[in-house]
Amino acid sequence: HILAKTKLKDFWLREGQIEGETRYENVLELVSVATKYNDLEPGIALETFLEEVALLTDMDQMKDSEDVVTLMTLHAAKGLEFPVVFIVGLEQNIFPHSRTLLNPNELEEERRLFYVGITRAMKELFLLRAYQRMFFGETQLNAPSEFITNIPDHLFAVESQRELKRRGFGETSQSDEFEDSQPTQTFESFKKGDRVAHPVFGEGEAISVMGNVIQVRFTAGVKKMLISIAPLTKI
Repeated sequence: HILAKTKLKDFWLREGQIEGETRYENVLELVSVATKYNDLEPGIALETFLEEVALLTDMDQMKDSEDVVTLMTLHAAKGLEFPVVFIVGLEQNIFPHSRTLLNPNELEEERRLFYVGITRAMKELFLLRAYQRMFFGETQLNAPSEFITNIPDHLFAVESQRELKRRGFGETSQSDEFEDSQPTQTFESFKKGDRVAHPVFGEGEAISVMGNVIQVRFTAGVKKMLISIAPLTKI
């Protein structure tokens, strides 16, 4: 009825291009799929149809025999199962998102999404958080997600209660959390004026050092690097 009233068929086919034919064929396919729900009550039929269509993703084309790591959002994971699942970013202001702090409904929606994620795991589930992360150009020390801390300790496979606290699960004091969140810095210390060597850029001079960030003037120009990972040595 909509195709007839809007004359979409005439509009698309008048273009005389393959793209127009493809668009029309897609609409016909949509009609074909929708007819499967004709026997349901009108209100229920539409709701069921939309729910099932929303669950269809590229993942449905994945072959079970493929030995690959699959990356996806939690929304895209609905309806799927995997032997092993990793859920990352379980920190306050990340998951749950900071916007949920003042909106209980959105918080509960994200909690339901978390439940979807953990129930995708058939055998093993790993819940991961970072003690420190760079977020929008700023270093953040976020507390563990409340979704983690709401899970009873006995459901985690850990070596000891001390290990449980170190990982940020269960009840931890602020002092423990702050102490554990401080990264162990084993990299060499530098200061402004140091002569350094880099395997690619050669020799240079440190022109500024701020925390873990160093700026070095090489022949090729000024380079900003992270001291903890840059292969720099003092001369």
